[in-house]
Amino acid sequence: MLILEEKLHLPSIKEELSSASAGIILLGFYFLFEFGSLQGLYSEIMRPLRLPFILAVSTLFYALFVLVFRNRSVTPLVSRSFLIYILFVLIYGLITTRDPLTRVNSTKLFISYLEYYIVMTYAVKSLNSFLLLIDIWLASVAYSSLHGILQGGLVWGNQWLSDENQFSLLLSTAVPVSYFLFLNSKIMIKKACYLFCLSLYVIGIVASTSRGGFLALAVAGLFIWALGKHKIKTIMIFITAVILAYSFAPPQFFSEIKTIGEGAKERTANERTYLWSLACKMFLDKPVLGVGISNYPEFVDIYDNKAENRFSSAVNWKGTLYVAHSTPFTILAEGGIVQVLLIVFLMAVIYKNWKKINRYIRCFDKEHQKSAVITFIANLNNALFIAMLSYWIGASFITVDLFPFFWVLTMFSLVFFNIAEATLIEYEEQLMAEADLDISGQFNLETSNK
Repeated sequence: MLILEEKLHLPSIKEELSSASAGIILLGFYFLFEFGSLQGLYSEIMRPLRLPFILAVSTLFYALFVLVFRNRSVTPLVSRSFLIYILFVLIYGLITTRDPLTRVNSTKLFISYLEYYIVMTYAVKSLNSFLLLIDIWLASVAYSSLHGILQGGLVWGNQWLSDENQFSLLLSTAVPVSYFLFLNSKIMIKKACYLFCLSLYVIGIVASTSRGGFLALAVAGLFIWALGKHKIKTIMIFITAVILAYSFAPPQFFSEIKTIGEGAKERTANERTYLWSLACKMFLDKPVLGVGISNYPEFVDIYDNKAENRFSSAVNWKGTLYVAHSTPFTILAEGGIVQVLLIVFLMAVIYKNWKKINRYIRCFDKEHQKSAVITFIANLNNALFIAMLSYWIGASFITVDLFPFFWVLTMFSLVFFNIAEATLIEYEEQLMAEADLDISGQFNLETSNK
């Protein structure tokens, strides 16, 4: 075990930072801009310099360079399920999206998701580089969380976090990752940072007073307890979090939580279920390919007039177009059976990968399962799976199909599987080599004694 732990070990802070590359730097700045809210919070500086635009163009050229000159090292690792799904949404959106501005913006978004996935697949080749990227993501989300807490449960300058439900959804996906890394880290500075991030996420969800965020956090907590090994410690941390939430939560938080049980009696819940019913009607009219990507707001007026005629226009009380207020219903209405099957297939691949890594780990004996590297892989594998579950719980009540939350989580899951599988294979090969050395050494000793 000593020889193996010297060759395969969790990186120090210096080793983690030394794994940085051009691709990691580009991805890191992307996380800081999108999840850290830098381009929204400091728009006066960012707008004249056009840093997000420069970053997007630089990443595009880097991704093209990777595809042309490094294709052999990238192609085997690219997930076909992800590639097929994103190309379907991109191409079908170009053909069907009615609003010109929405079509341009969504096209830019999906091209950026595709290029960042290619860069991540190429640049993240080891546990060191993957952990560095995860740390940048967690730090970016924590920075937005801090500003969201100060701004009353949202980040006004961030297009993805300017709503309490969206803000809490992102934080709920970061909770399991920061929690498992907190348990797994052996470096006290990093351990303290993970705990600080985890605290900011939980406080941010409470500050948002979002019922969807609370449900997503509850589901994350349930699966953290079910899949984690430190069950008593997990319960104690949850109890502490509940006490803190109860002590510092604003009064509206408790009134919002009480309405979860009231459900259909509330006006907003009635409105939501009505919008879901309109999505179902759109699907039934065009079941194969739906009404087109981002076209739900374009058809809501027509279907509302056919149904109960509740809305005087397609614009709601916030001055924005009505959406389905549910990502699954949005996908059903806009992409039909084809998009549903594609995303179900993608989620099935992620589930299969999660099961495969867990099954691979169980093949090792208990002594080797307790090693730092194997424990890290097992915990992070579960953390990313729980983060995806948390996303779908929260996304069931808001429309975030274009948002980077899902796409980045999917990239993390697919890239981590490649790294985890390669690391476990390397670990197994070293175990076998060490066993051969022990056997040959014992044979030589016995021969010399004779």
